[in-house]
Amino acid sequence: MKLESFLYVILTNLWLAAAALAEDLAETDKQDFTGFSGPYLGLEPPGLEPELFAPGIISTADSEGCAVFSEDGRSLVFTRFSGEPLQRYNFVMHEQHGQWSEPQALPFTGDFPIADFTYSPDGKYLLFTSRQPLDNNSKKNEKRGIWSVEKTGFEWAKPVPFGDVINRRDALYPSMTRDGSLYFMDWYYPPDDGHSTDIYVSRLLDGEYTEPERVSDKVNSEFHDFDAFVAPDESYMIFCSIRPGDLGNGDLYISFRDENGSWSEAINMGPEFNSPAGENRPFVTLDGRYFFFTSNKEVNLEPGDPADLQNLPGNGSRDIYWVDAAALEQFRPEPD
Repeated sequence: MKLESFLYVILTNLWLAAAALAEDLAETDKQDFTGFSGPYLGLEPPGLEPELFAPGIISTADSEGCAVFSEDGRSLVFTRFSGEPLQRYNFVMHEQHGQWSEPQALPFTGDFPIADFTYSPDGKYLLFTSRQPLDNNSKKNEKRGIWSVEKTGFEWAKPVPFGDVINRRDALYPSMTRDGSLYFMDWYYPPDDGHSTDIYVSRLLDGEYTEPERVSDKVNSEFHDFDAFVAPDESYMIFCSIRPGDLGNGDLYISFRDENGSWSEAINMGPEFNSPAGENRPFVTLDGRYFFFTSNKEVNLEPGDPADLQNLPGNGSRDIYWVDAAALEQFRPEPD
């Protein structure tokens, strides 16, 4: 056989083998959602200790976070970071006719990444943070603002920004109560009173939002306080903070509100929820059953041998965790 023919056969076989391998990998990477049926993907509910949510399905070797379910537990919005360079992808998936769909791109994000998803207590609106332009100008907004988009079934309306009272500066991570009060993180430069980020609240009165007020010093600190989820009845708040005494890179804290409207001293939620790697993006489902949050902690890596398990969830990239919301009661202060 001539050299040219020999090389042709070798290269052809190599190409066919590579193509077959690529096809096998594609099938391996493709998530099969057949058999996922029922609220919350039909998964076995968690107990009173946090655990990975849907490992290998939603929580993967990539970086995921900010998971929020609709009021019936049959629609999920979440974020995944993947690729080189790292890109943010926002996904939605839902159950219809007893079958969960594969994750699909949120249809209204366009060219401007959005983040910090939460639902309004009635489940009708998805709230989020974005730099989307406030008019037809294609240039991104210099400030991050809070927006809402109405959800009807599986359809989304056009996103609408909150007004200048809310979006006066960088406003992030919205959380709405049943009376329409809006809690959010206010990020401003330079710090005018020693606080770089604080949690604020604006009340809805006669259809208009009031000037935002900084939440109590029992919640806010002189350090970095952010990502507050407030219960629909405003009875408690879970938020993140980087302050002395935390485990590192941001811990989850909880504060309870009494009948007089006063917030209790914030409590670090401890090593069952927190780690030196950092936690954020708290969200309690609208039915009050489950508490979701995001963590960067490593749960699968063996000391001295991380490479073998780097392609699994719990590898130090962001993952989504869930726990029975009854676990929050352990932090409630005893009545006087």
